[in-house]
Amino acid sequence: MIHKAIIPAAGYGIRNLPITKAIPKEMFPIAGRPTIDYIVEEAILAGISEILIVCSRHKTAIMDYFDRSIEIEWFLASRGKEHLIPSIKPPKVRIHYIRQHEALGLGHAVLQAKSFAEGDPAAVLLPDQVSLSRKSMLLPLIRSYRTHATHIIGLQRVPAHMLQQYGVVSVEPLQQREYAIHSIIEKPKTNPPSNLAIMGRYLLLPEIFDSLKETKPGLGGEIQLTDALTQLCSNPASDGALGYASPASDFVPASASDDPTPAESLYGPAIEQSAASESEPAIAYEDSASQPQYSPVLNIRHSPASSNGKPSRLIGYEYSGRWYDTSVESDYLKIQQKAFQMKKNRS
Repeated sequence: MIHKAIIPAAGYGIRNLPITKAIPKEMFPIAGRPTIDYIVEEAILAGISEILIVCSRHKTAIMDYFDRSIEIEWFLASRGKEHLIPSIKPPKVRIHYIRQHEALGLGHAVLQAKSFAEGDPAAVLLPDQVSLSRKSMLLPLIRSYRTHATHIIGLQRVPAHMLQQYGVVSVEPLQQREYAIHSIIEKPKTNPPSNLAIMGRYLLLPEIFDSLKETKPGLGGEIQLTDALTQLCSNPASDGALGYASPASDFVPASASDDPTPAESLYGPAIEQSAASESEPAIAYEDSASQPQYSPVLNIRHSPASSNGKPSRLIGYEYSGRWYDTSVESDYLKIQQKAFQMKKNRS
């Protein structure tokens, strides 16, 4: 079972300047709650009992938010507003913190969690990619991990003009919604290998830390998690990695025992599934003659088999449930509107 989760939250939030000079992007509000609160809740609903938040010296607001405020509790009680106290209580999970002293990339941030993982597999949740699904987006990855006991990576199809903001995978189909990943290209400027991007949810084995140690700085002089994963993919001694791309229906556990916590959120009413998912356009190429061949279902470019005849040990499974990237202004506005409407419908 996966009991530990890592939330990298040390970045400067360059895409959201100038507001991120003063407010961490992880604290951007969504229906009265900071973005990172939704991420912590997602981890809790997947059965996570310990969380490590990797932050920087400018992110103390995150620590303050998850701490207990006895002063505010006393004030609310003295004013007859005790009903508000549960909303400010710390979540029912053990939260640890560690500082990333230099902005050396996502891979470097994850590497700070080596001692926290202590040889156990751990989930990684990027806090700027949020879903309003009723069930934790980690659950289908955990279910896949139970079957394959290897690295699992969540993916989603992304519009062509946004692919340069993500790690994009080269894959071939394996079985139901699971696909062999041959390589990952971080933020491709041209000729992306597919329109499947890594969407900020991982289940990683302890060997990822050794791979990160050996990974040299890549794009922007940063240590990229995607480079370490590609290294594991090509390493015959590695157990490999599975990428899981799950449809909305997969957010419901296969059995009651798969759901480690009740549907009711530990903070209050459970996050709800949106009534209808929003479709995204497929990749568009200016030169139709150079357009690669895709499978008719997933728009995935077919890759040749591995030289040793064995499938790649990095595998992808596509999320079709709607994700929102809060560092993209249009997405942030959409998730605020949807979360506000859901909150209004509950009241």
